[in-house]
Amino acid sequence: MPSHPKPSKRKKKQTGLTTSLRSKVACRDNFKCQLCGRDITVLARQIHHVIFTGMGGNGDNSMSNLLTLCFDCHIRGIHGGGKDAQKLREAAVTKMEEINGKQM
Repeated sequence: MPSHPKPSKRKKKQTGLTTSLRSKVACRDNFKCQLCGRDITVLARQIHHVIFTGMGGNGDNSMSNLLTLCFDCHIRGIHGGGKDAQKLREAAVTKMEEINGKQM
């Protein structure tokens, strides 16, 4: 009898971001990390909530609260809690304000 893979015990956090919305954000951001400028492939991109729930946000999935980031800036930087995390969070807010100002 074939064995079935065990389901992962770790639950993936649901962000409510659709594939379409992820694509729109990446396209708006020219498929580049908005903090370090790296070109990002579809598989490597991270879509970041600028004001995320942990900062008191309400899970806002609007384009005006989303940025394309590379893995290093997103996970290791902003969410990694390292010495540069706060600086990166502030840079993300500044970048989002720039983008939102251009769209008005």
